[in-house]
This record gives sequence, structure tokens and C-alpha cells, in this order.
Amino acid sequence: TPEACPAYLWTAAAPGDWLDYYSGLLQRRGLGAGGAGGGACAWIGINMKGRTFGSALTSPRWDEMLGTALSPAGDAFGEIAPAQADVAAAADEAVTAAATMRATGMMGAFPRGPDPDSKVEASVGGGGGGARARAASVLAAQGRFYQALTGGDLKAMQDMWEGSPFDPSVSQVIAASGQLDPWASQLKESSRPAGMRATDCDALLFPGGGGLFQGDASFSDGLLPEAWTTAVERPAAGGTLLATQGWRWQPAGSAGEWRLVLHRTIPWDAGGGTAVATLRCDCRGCVALARQINTREVTQRGS
Repeated sequence: TPEACPAYLWTAAAPGDWLDYYSGLLQRRGLGAGGAGGGACAWIGINMKGRTFGSALTSPRWDEMLGTALSPAGDAFGEIAPAQADVAAAADEAVTAAATMRATGMMGAFPRGPDPDSKVEASVGGGGGGARARAASVLAAQGRFYQALTGGDLKAMQDMWEGSPFDPSVSQVIAASGQLDPWASQLKESSRPAGMRATDCDALLFPGGGGLFQGDASFSDGLLPEAWTTAVERPAAGGTLLATQGWRWQPAGSAGEWRLVLHRTIPWDAGGGTAVATLRCDCRGCVALARQINTREVTQRGS
């Protein structure tokens, strides 16, 4: 969210030096390439006071890290003012981000340019104009998701999840005896978030399949395009939540449509509060985790 970025998002000075330093630490602990870590990526989180709040191998769940350790900046009253409502502007930002990722090689599996021979890429549009249309289409799909969610449209919701795999983070909770509430229950009049608004909607495109969904191979076959969308949810009762959706493009004849793979929300408090609950959803429904969160423990486990 643009107004939140200056509070914690900074460009590292001499990133090569930092990379060499942490690579050396991992190697000495047998966690680098060929070690127990298998050469996986590693991260360390530092707050604005210069103190670490967590570290781990592999990528964290970024939305849950933001909710538990990196609060957004708000106004003088601790409120997050909506910063963007223009889908076209959000689509332009998505194209710029995708071009930057290609140019910098931020994702090893991300293609350096459109493949003119790729039928899948052609079906969703190649090049800048196609990428912009693709970003606009996934943002439109996000809009339909929120219409179904707030309006209690079970059929529309089921259609958006059709054919999607189970999200491992939801399965993890179910395996630990957590309760799954199916979408039929979530969308009842007494349960659905009627009147909730989704603002500051953004998209991030990953055509070509990069295994983006927590590194789980079942979520990427190296062919189908993928995308993320985010939003700041504003329930009618007040408060703000950070929401994340994962999408895959499902070809259908000469066209196709976006299908949901995951949906997650977590309270995001501009007043500096730490989230004590989170919601994870997949095609089966949603699981809620509500407890006293130890930020260091949670982020280190990547939960």
C-alpha cells in the first residue's frame, strides 16, 4: 500500500555485501548449498529500531509477517486512508513491477520476455499491452470475488475456486485439528461480511509459473500463468485487514478465466497493534487462527 511503504520499505545499501555476509553465515552453519538448508533462501527481519523480529530459511508468508511485525503508517488518528481506487492505475503498476522483475532477475523462473510461441501466453496476451490487460482482468476477478463474498453468492464463489488444489497452509491447520468452515457457512447472512469494502487493490503477475505459492510444486506446473492480488479490507464495523489472493489462469477454448487458489486476511493496524488472528481460505472453505501471537516464534516458523 503506497502510504504504508515509507514506514518500513527501504532499499538496502551495498546489497552484494549483505548477500556475501549472510551467505557466509549460512555456509559456516552448514545451511548453505549442499548443507541442511539445501541452498534455500533465507531471510531476517529488522524493525525500525534496528532489532530483529524473526529469521528463517525459505520464504515467509509475507501478509502474516506484515500483520504481526510490520504495521502500516496511518494518519494522526491511526487510520489508513484509501490511497488508490483506479483499476487502470493498479494495472499500470503491475506491468511496471513485472518489467522490473524481468530486468533484475528477482525471480529465477520469471521469463525475460514474452515467448511468441507460447499458446498459453498468447491466450492471456503477451507484451506490455497484453500484460496490462491481464492485470486488469485479475483485478476484475478480485472484484467479483468480493461481490460474491459480501453478497453471499455461493454459486459464484464455488465457480471461482473450481478445479483449484488445496492450500497447504489450510491443510496444515486441519491436520492439527483446526475447524474448517465451508463456503456455504461463510456466506450465510449471519456470517458474511456484508457492507465490507475492499480498497487499495493491487496485482502482481507471474506468467510462466514460478512456484509462487509457498514453494509448493503442486501450485505450479511451470506453464500456467499465476498472479497475486492484495487489498485493504474495511469491514462495516470498522478496522482494517490486509487481504491476499492467489490466482491461476485456467484456459478455456480460445479464452480462459482466473481461478482462485488461496485467500488470506489478517488485521493490519495503523495504531501499532499486533494481529492476534488470521484467516486462511482455499476451495474447501476457511480456517481461523486466533491466539496470542509471539511474533518472533511465528515468523521463525513461517506460520
